[in-house]
This record gives sequence, structure tokens and C-alpha cells, in this order.
Amino acid sequence: MTRAAHDLIPREIVEFIGAEPTQEQWRAISWPLEPCVVVAGAGSGKTSVMAARVIWLALRYADSDGTDGALPGNVLCLTFTNKATENLVFRIRKALSTLQLEEGEEPEVTNYHGFAQQLLERYGMLDGIEPGQRVLTPAQRVELCSRVLDLMPFEHLSSEWQPTIVGNILDLADQAQNHLVDPHEIVEFNEERLEALSQHRSDRAYRAAQERVELANAVARFQELKRELGVIDFGDQIALAARVVRNHPEVGEESSRTPSRGSRN
Repeated sequence: MTRAAHDLIPREIVEFIGAEPTQEQWRAISWPLEPCVVVAGAGSGKTSVMAARVIWLALRYADSDGTDGALPGNVLCLTFTNKATENLVFRIRKALSTLQLEEGEEPEVTNYHGFAQQLLERYGMLDGIEPGQRVLTPAQRVELCSRVLDLMPFEHLSSEWQPTIVGNILDLADQAQNHLVDPHEIVEFNEERLEALSQHRSDRAYRAAQERVELANAVARFQELKRELGVIDFGDQIALAARVVRNHPEVGEESSRTPSRGSRN
């Protein structure tokens, strides 16, 4: 790291981390208020960098008279698991203890599913999604998906073992939800490829596409069952929340206008 870059690192960040951040860490911590993606492996200090980033934004906000940076209460931190959320909350509170901030001035820290559920409860009705829907446990999800096998025929799946078929349906359902893809899109894509695949010397790819079509139709039927019963699973939380935000841009605009918790009356 150059001497100029070293001089830019606030004392509060060095004290929190316990050492000067690496060049890559500092670049992530001090990135401007614009989108970016940071790719980091295990043990690279991701949690410390996120917490230090909150410090940096607060310091920039104070130094610029509110024209740059952000108060912690206007920062949203999302993680994948409850354990990661607890760890990040602890680290951020420790980080913010080095600053002179109003009591209660800290960011919203939650996991993706929890944040998605908040959006659904508050704005779901804008897209016809009833609030308070019961979230299926993993065991209930398997049990409900098993009903699909009684509701539709399977002609091309290579496995006849029910738990394997159910597991494959749920795996594809997870993949579709994580990538915000409708199962009917999967059906259409694979059906369009069948003619071309039939010309291959081996029929392996052709049979795989047929299986994919059946699995995608099963996923669609599984989703119908959930809607009929008024229940959702964890994957639905993210997919439905994304649909609400996509169809109603005012949701994001309203959230961005929400004042810092530290400044609320």
C-alpha cells in the first residue's frame, strides 16, 4: 500500500481491525456509494471489512456534512445465515463503539430470508400476496412435494425411488427460485431443444432434456399446491419479495426515503 493510501485510512478503522487493512480490503471499505461486487474466499476478513465499511460511511457522512457517506441507521447489511447475522451484529456494534454516535444508531442486519419476509409482510398485498402466510418446515416441504407424485404421471425420469424424485423436484425448485426463473420457462427452453438433441448420435442429452421437462412441470405443480394451501417455503420468500420490488418500484423508493433510526422521534 502506498504512503498516500496509508494516510487516508482513519485511525478508527485501524483500531477496530487491529492492523492496517490490506490494499484489497481498503478498496472494498472505501468504495464510493455505487454498486460493486467483492469476491472473497474463506478467512479473507469479509465480516471485518463489512463492519469497517459501516465505520467508513459514518465518518464520510460526518466529514462531508451529510453530502457523502451514510449514517449506520441508513445501512442495510444482509447475510446468508442466522449465525452470520449474529456475528456481523456483534462486529458492527464493536466497530461503532469507537465513534461518537447517537444511542441506537446502528444498521439493519438480517439474513436474506428475514429481509424478504419483512418486505412481503409490508408490501406483499401490492402484488396480491397475503401477509402472514405460514412458512413450511423442511419436513413439511418434503411431505407436500410427495403429493405431486400422485397428481401427475412421470414417463421419463430415470429413478423410480420416490425420495430421489422428490429430492430432484425440490432441488430444481430451489434453483429456479434462486435464479428467479419460472418453471414454465425451463419447460419451454428444454422442449425447444428436443428436436436438435434428437439428431445427436447419443440420446443421453435428449433423455436428460425430457427428464428436465418433467421435473419442471412437477415444480410448477408443487408451487400450485402451495398457493392452494396458502403456504410458502424459504425459497418463495426471496422469489416473491423480488417480484414485489420488480413490479412495484415505489417499494424501493419508499425504503430509500426511510429516515435513520437514530434520527427518529
